[in-house]
Amino acid sequence: AILTPTIVGGVITSLVITDAGIGYTVTDTISVTVGGMEVLPIVSAATGQLMDVKIINPGTGYAVAPTLTVHAL
Repeated sequence: AILTPTIVGGVITSLVITDAGIGYTVTDTISVTVGGMEVLPIVSAATGQLMDVKIINPGTGYAVAPTLTVHAL
């Protein structure tokens, strides 16, 4: 999956799923780590795609929006 962040004041304030990916399971551990950011992914059991991403820790110090690629561990 690919996420596109919005940055305000050096902090990620929201994430848009630009590619939901495929093949994830609800029990997968999904890692997104950039600049201290931590997220909680929500996966569809029916489609295996990323449905939503909740920001747990937005991280800090972003000058430009990074491209975030999601990988199941």
